[in-house]
Amino acid sequence: MQRSYSVHPLVLLCFAITCMAATISFAQEKVTTIKFTNWFPIGTKHDDIFREWSKDLEKRAGGKVKVNYYAGAVLS
Repeated sequence: MQRSYSVHPLVLLCFAITCMAATISFAQEKVTTIKFTNWFPIGTKHDDIFREWSKDLEKRAGGKVKVNYYAGAVLS
């Protein structure tokens, strides 16, 4: 005589709820921080362009990206 094994629908429902709760906690938005530097001195045209680009990137990303801008090869 063979036994038939089946999973109870309540067990499946509990498993599904547990999986959804686990993925919700991982789906929280995190801020990505980017360090950006260049070798042009502070106050030059290139410095102004990169500074504006950094601000524009932060604005367009909607708070998901933060840019730390360093001019004049500060990080080198």
